[in-house]
Order: sequence, then C-alpha cells, then structure tokens
Amino acid sequence: MPVHGRPLLDYWLSSIKQIGIHAAIINLHHLKREVSEFIARPAYSSWVKTFEEQQLLGTAGTIRHLASQYHAADKTLLVIHADNWSHCDLATLLAHHEQAAAAGMLMTMMTFDTDTPEQCGIVVTDSNGTLQAFFEKSANPPGKRANAAVYVLAPAVIDWIRANPDVTDFSTEVIPEFIGQIACWHHEGVHRDIGTPQALIAAQRDPRHPLNPDTRDSWQRDFEKHPIHQMIEDCAVSQVETNLPT
Repeated sequence: MPVHGRPLLDYWLSSIKQIGIHAAIINLHHLKREVSEFIARPAYSSWVKTFEEQQLLGTAGTIRHLASQYHAADKTLLVIHADNWSHCDLATLLAHHEQAAAAGMLMTMMTFDTDTPEQCGIVVTDSNGTLQAFFEKSANPPGKRANAAVYVLAPAVIDWIRANPDVTDFSTEVIPEFIGQIACWHHEGVHRDIGTPQALIAAQRDPRHPLNPDTRDSWQRDFEKHPIHQMIEDCAVSQVETNLPT
C-alpha cells in the first residue's frame, strides 16, 4: 500500500537502515510474489532476507522459527508489524530499551494514543512506564494508550518463546507472561494502521515521512503506474464530496 506514492515497506526499511541495522527478515505469506520482487531491488537485496510462511505461525511462532534458523537467540531483536504508517524515532526507542534493560526490563513496547481503543491493545503503566496491565481489543478499555506493535526483545524473551512451542500469539500469550518486565516507550507522532480505505486515505494527508527513501529505480517507476494510486485519489475525492454540506 502506498503512502505519498511509496510503498509502506519502503519507509520501514529506510528507517531501520538509517539507524545502522544491516540485517532484516520479512516473513512472506500474503502477496508473497509482489513482496519478493520488491525486496529483490539493489537497495534491499544485499541485507533483507525473506521467510515464507505457508501456514501463518503467529508473531511468536515466526520469532521462534527465525531465532533457530538464524542463530539469533542470543541477540536483541527488533520486531515490527509493518502494516502501520509511523513516524517513530527508532534510534530513541533502542536507546530507551538499553536503559530499561540495565534496570532489569526484558522487553520494550512502543505505545501511541489511539482514537479507537476498543480495536487495540490498551496498556496500563506505573509512573516509571513499566507495563502493569494489558487489555487486548477489550470492549471497555481503561484508556487510549495503545500497543503500537513495535517491540525490542531481550534474548530472555526469545528463550522463553523457544521453550514454549505451543505459544503463537504475541499479544495474548507472550505479553501477559512478561507483565512488570516490559518498558513502554511512548511515540507522540504519526502512527496509524492503514488497514482500511479510510485510514489509507487519511495517511496521504499526514506529513511526509522525515526519512524519504532514495529508491526511485525501475521498480518504483513501474509501481507509480499501478492503479492503486488512482483508486486512492478517487476515494479521497469521493470522501470529500460525501462530506460536503447540502
């Protein structure tokens, strides 16, 4: 899905490369051919790998598999659910995790304030920002501070996931296990799930990402001809016309 004419994944990969991460893995399932072609570009092919999930494993299942496959169990892991459009400062997130880890925290969760708390995982923290309670898609959530689905995991979390092979869901099975050991880092800027046409249209009106990736190659030029761009423009016009006063 494009935001300001570029695929959302372009922004995430640009962001992590800017902070010095030179090894990334993308799990494939939906539209795997399109994602594979996107990753095959010179800007990404040397440092981004893919892993195809023929059957979805859940976030915890993916982490367990990749930790074994790439011998990553002893490393700090940055986990991003990349279907969100975000202007987050990943360097500050990682620095916060380092400080929290020194104080005994095993995970750092990025949070944001949402207008639809019943559709999110809502967090309750103490005065230090340590997670004390978590409500996943609750009908009556106790606030609007939400899980942004971006995490930094210490090796101990990966060890626990590997030791519990039946665990698949991160929000309902992993997070509750580490209540009291999760530091929350709050992101004040743009962060939205673009999983609906309305949200995707709204993202086009957000400020441009501060890290505009320089990847206008032949793939990008072909992508700019894709009908999705005209569809977004037409939907945006239709939305404006619908909201006009009669």
